Amino acid sequence: GSVLPLLSSATGRTFLAYGDTQMLEPFIEQELASQKGKSAATYPGTKKQIKELIKTTRAEQVGRVIGDLLVGVNSVSAPVFDHNGTLVLALTMLGSELRFSAALDAAPVRQLCRTAKAFSAQLGYHVLVDDI
Repeated sequence: GSVLPLLSSATGRTFLAYGDTQMLEPFIEQELASQKGKSAATYPGTKKQIKELIKTTRAEQVGRVIGDLLVGVNSVSAPVFDHNGTLVLALTMLGSELRFSAALDAAPVRQLCRTAKAFSAQLGYHVLVDDI
């Protein structure tokens, strides 16, 4: 496996939005320090931009990266929660931007979200039927 950045990967953004912020803080600080001078469109460079990223990720219910981390590769990541509502994993799909749309209404993205919600339900997380 790979260790992915919190701020610029779909999986990282999912953990950033739904994970334990106190535990993640040192990693956020480390990434911010290493990203000085990089594009703010790709890498949020301030706490304010990170808060906006978290807000967007939660509103969309997925972490998304569109060709930023790896040029030409889109990725989407959906959270899976346990019975306590704690994030335990993220399901991530990725593909060439020529074949894989990371749009929220794309069929593969909708299926990814349904699958993540079904896994959460199997772990005892109370998911509303309308959400699946």
